Amino acid sequence: AHGIADDALTTTMLAMTCPVLICPSMNTDMYQNIRVQKNLDLLEETGIHILDPDSGVLACRTSGAGRLPEPWFIFDRACAFFYKKDLKAKTVLVSAGPTVEPIDPVRFISNHSSGKMGYAIAGAAEKRGANVILVSGPVSLDPPVGVTRVSVGSCDQMYDAMLDHLDQADIIIKVAAVGDFKPVSVQAHKIKKSGTQGAVTLELTQNKDILKAIGLKKRKNQYLVGFAAETRDLETYAVGKMEKKQLYMIVANIVGKSGSGFKADTNKVKLFTRDGQVTDLPLMTKEKVAHAILDAVVRAVS
Repeated sequence: AHGIADDALTTTMLAMTCPVLICPSMNTDMYQNIRVQKNLDLLEETGIHILDPDSGVLACRTSGAGRLPEPWFIFDRACAFFYKKDLKAKTVLVSAGPTVEPIDPVRFISNHSSGKMGYAIAGAAEKRGANVILVSGPVSLDPPVGVTRVSVGSCDQMYDAMLDHLDQADIIIKVAAVGDFKPVSVQAHKIKKSGTQGAVTLELTQNKDILKAIGLKKRKNQYLVGFAAETRDLETYAVGKMEKKQLYMIVANIVGKSGSGFKADTNKVKLFTRDGQVTDLPLMTKEKVAHAILDAVVRAVS
């Protein structure tokens, strides 16, 4: 902080012209000492980034702030330096994962969505400077660093959560695979096989159309993106959905192809925009697909 360089590390620091991330780690009383805090503030004023320490049991067997964050977390924050902050001051609302519609206390209707694509978009948007709200159905993924996750189960819950956060969003990207139908009634007790005679009939009713509702309620300055997972006639269904739901862009893919779609770590998609542009992306990791989608969004809203 004061330009003193009396060892190899601090000498190297003074010569750095690239972004610098410092991870202070020490005893809690040392970390909270006013001199340490003032020097950390001084470093931040000069453009150096400070990563706050974790709290927990320390090497000195006391407990408090001062633990070095986990390596994966430090790596994630370091990687964020390499992304342009073209979504700074923007709020991005993303939905991800499946929805679940209970049949009885044991069984439910759902789909194969893993949430990987939606989580990749949420994480990519955060790295590009956005404030990200992620409305997520039940998945086995940890939320991306810096993202606010709102956990939901059913379509009705996701509908309420998306509309609750709609007003504050500049960009809405609806990735979630929402179930089209739900049981008319949910049984209070487990349906027993012994109480049925062969075939069982389950009466279903349509769920709320979240994307359509957002399309009707959005402001003119809100950019709405939807997803379409199809098994055939990709362009016809995707463009039709984009027009019907009042989207500015739709991301479409054929499910069932190797390396693409549900549960895979890669994806191959086509981007269709309202002004007639079509972008056919190659098979890529979902993280790269996420950034390609955001590149297209940034170009459109700039």
